[in-house]
Parts: sequence; C-alpha cells; structure tokens
Amino acid sequence: MKNILTILSGDVAVALLDKILELDKNDNHYYIIASKEIYDKYHKNIDKPYSNIEIKTYDATSYSKLSHTMSLNKFSKVILSSYEKNESKEIVKNIRKINSKIPIVYLDIWNTAIKNDDNIEYIRALNIVANSLFQKLPNVPKVAQNIGLGAGEIMEITIPFGSKFAYRYIGSITQTRWKIFGLYRDEKLIQVRPSTIIKPNDTAVLIGEPVVLRQIANIIQRDKGQFPIPYGKNIFVYLDMLTTDIEQCLDILGKAITINRVLKEAKLSIKLDNPTSFEDIEILKTIFDKTDIYDINISYQTNSGLQDIKEDIINTEAGLFITKKEFYTNKQNLNMILAQNIPVFIPSSQALATIDRCVVVPNGEESYEQIASLLFDISSQFQRQLNIYDMNPSGFSRHKKLLDYLSELSITYNQDIKIIQNEENPIRHLQNEKNVLQIMPMKTEIFKKQLLNIFSMDTDILSYNLNKHNKILLPILEKEG
Repeated sequence: MKNILTILSGDVAVALLDKILELDKNDNHYYIIASKEIYDKYHKNIDKPYSNIEIKTYDATSYSKLSHTMSLNKFSKVILSSYEKNESKEIVKNIRKINSKIPIVYLDIWNTAIKNDDNIEYIRALNIVANSLFQKLPNVPKVAQNIGLGAGEIMEITIPFGSKFAYRYIGSITQTRWKIFGLYRDEKLIQVRPSTIIKPNDTAVLIGEPVVLRQIANIIQRDKGQFPIPYGKNIFVYLDMLTTDIEQCLDILGKAITINRVLKEAKLSIKLDNPTSFEDIEILKTIFDKTDIYDINISYQTNSGLQDIKEDIINTEAGLFITKKEFYTNKQNLNMILAQNIPVFIPSSQALATIDRCVVVPNGEESYEQIASLLFDISSQFQRQLNIYDMNPSGFSRHKKLLDYLSELSITYNQDIKIIQNEENPIRHLQNEKNVLQIMPMKTEIFKKQLLNIFSMDTDILSYNLNKHNKILLPILEKEG
C-alpha cells in the first residue's frame, strides 16, 4: 500500500475526491488536506467507512503543519489541486524544503512552470480542455492521453467516405510500425481479421509509433492521390543487365520515370545488377531530367540474390515493384514478390507516356471489389478516364453488383467512369485497343505458365498473357485452396 498526500481545494478537487471514493478496491492510503468547505462536506462520510482515507483541514501553506504531517508518513507522491496560484506555489515551496525529490502532480490552470524541478508533473487544465474540444472536430483523430507513454501511440480515427482505407481488406494493408488493433461498427466492437473489410464510418483503433500514426491518420483522411500508399511509399526498379539488354533496360527505366513523375510523392530507387559496361550506366542516366529525384544502387556481383532484392524493397519502403515480365516466370522470384504484398508494374511494347485511358476488365466481383478504391486513385493520378469493360458474348452481365458499387464510388470520389457494355469478346476488344493502362488484381494463378492457358475462359489470365498493354497488378486477399 502506497501513501498519497492529497492537498485539495476547489471544484476539480471535489470531483477528484468523488472518483477516489467510487473505487471499490484501492490499495493506496490517502492522507487528504482539504479546504474547510470540502472537509465539512466529506469528513463524516469518510471517517468510519474508509479505513484507507484520512481527511484533515488546515492551512497547507503553513510550513510547520505540513512538515509535521510529512514527518509522520512516508508519502510516495503528492497530488496538489488548487485554484489559487500563489497558494499552490507556496505549498510546492514548502514541500521542496521538506523533501526535494518527492513526485508532485500539480494542477496548473495558469500554464506556468516551476523552474529547476524535474519531479513535478503538470496537469495543464486549459490544454486538456482545448484538446478535448479539438478532438470533437470532424476528421480529427482521437489520441489516447493517459495510456502507455501518453505520446499518442494509441489512436482512434473514423474512416471517412472516399478514404484510401475504405472498402479494403485489412490483410491487404501493409502495417509496418503500426497496426489496426480494433474496429468499431454500429457501436459494436467487431473481430479484426485479415479478411475484414473496412467500411466508411467505421472507427479504427490504431497502435504504433506516434509519428507513424500521425502519418497514417493523414493518409486515412485523404481521398485520392496517394498510391502506392498504403502498400508502401516509393517505387523500386530492378534491372539485371546480364539478362536484359540496354534497349530493354532503357524502356523499363523510362516507364518507371514516367510513373514516378505521375506519382509525385513517391521516390524512385533503382537496383542495377551486373552492368555490362560503364558506358551503359551513363546511357541509362541520360534519360533522367534534372528535376527527377532518384538513387541507383549498382551491384557487380554475378547474382545479388533474392534476399538482397527483398531487403532493398523493405529498406526503400517500396509500394510498387517494376522489372521485366520474365522475372515472374521464376517460381522463387514470384513467391518472393507475392510475399511482399506490393503492387507490380508489367511493362509492355507500348509507350506509357501516351496512354489516354485506364481500363479494367472485371472477372469476379470479390477480387475487383478489393481494388475498387485504387482504380480511382491510379486513374486520377494519371489524369485519365477510367473505362470498365463489362463485355460478354452471351449478352448477360455477370457484374451488376460490382458495377453498381463502382458507380457509387465514382460519386464518392467525384470521378466519372465509363462502363462499356456489349456482346463482344473482351479479350479481342482489348487486343485491338491502343494506348491503355490496364489495372487488375494480382492473382497467383495468372502467373502460372500452362499450355492450356490459351483455352482458358479466365479473362484475368488471358489479359495478363497479352503483351501489348502496360499493366498495374494490385495485391488481393485470395481464398485458401
């Protein structure tokens, strides 16, 4: 049992004393020096029922009386609550004459500080009230003040409509140095799983590093213009010049630079393995403008290894991976990228700078619902029309629910979409298109090289195998088995 000296006067002191008395069990022993008004109100109700609370009344600014009290008890802490500034300072002065190190919790409604005293914890009443009012404003995250370090490592934030996190599976969100700990919906706590979909007006409880949580709060509250967030922040390009000629390297790097200029908040990092000559390195550097911000990491080893690439992806906080399509035909390469849970860009024979629209060929509502908000984000950053190809030779639309959902999102994001519906073969139509960027979910099965793929009815597999168009593949949460 710890002995606490509590010096109380004023309305806050009354509220504090009420809370102490409400405790069913308390292992602290309170010695209370109260103003006469508080003493008269409480002493009859305290003296008999509460063996761990003593209440007295005298002038706490009296050094002799206070010294006598503190000499009879070994107090571990002092709580001081008073509305009188000079009285409070005099009491602190007396306490310090008696004990220079005892911790003091000091109600400060004047925003002052006592110099050269590191053992005083100030309760800034005006700041507390202002913060409470501030956190009632719309789109302002609530920060836990008295939990953990009290520095904001626990945060509560409501998901607004149009947020990057709305309609996302929790398992598809990269959570580094922070975590979604809980989710409230309709005033009920729901169990958080990787397959849980975050919806607008949900209240998310986040834990993590305070600086990171503040960044996440800003991301949650913004609507568009954030990709590749929340997968990562930057763009990572991998070029192996042992297996990729200089012309192909220039093409891939040129497309990466174009994307980097579109995604203005992302930084470009290039991993260059096995350069064939210094001249080739200089040729690659010539395609950058003076305004481009990038860094190149050159390795002269025969094979830097997948572990090195993985570490580079993590260290650069990559949210988009760019390399040649053939990289994914190697099973180990593919598994490493899938494990990183980041989008990939698949370059094609067409120029990227000349695209005039972004296209989506839906195939299954569940996988495309997971990437729905990102379709709007990416197309808006490229400043291109978003076209949805709802084509079926049988004339029957299999995606009414998804199309309704995308139409609702288009209103939320204030961004028009064009839904193309006819009985044409969607792959044949796509094959005849020019200057388009295709966006699709990154399903494991599309990477499988099988002879029978040419007979597949899966439009994701068929469109991935088309080498004509540039593509962005977005990770999804796939069902096991």
